[in-house]
Amino acid sequence: MLRKIPSGLSSEMPAKAFIEPTAIACSYVIIEDNIFVVTYAAIRAGEVDANGNMEPVIIRKLVKKIFRRYGAGRLSFQH
Repeated sequence: MLRKIPSGLSSEMPAKAFIEPTAIACSYVIIEDNIFVVTYAAIRAGEVDANGNMEPVIIRKLVKKIFRRYGAGRLSFQH
């Protein structure tokens, strides 16, 4: 499920990507080609800068490789 936020920003997903119906990409998430978002995953972009602009969270093939090698416990996008 791709969800918009009140400001109107929404996630982007190309035809070559797939997001499970139970997964959620909320606000400004960009999912690139050949990415599969697994069941019950929740991906959210919510940090804004001083001007109120939001940077997207971009899901790339590199994340897929890290997941395959180390498993879900090693993936954290908090900063």
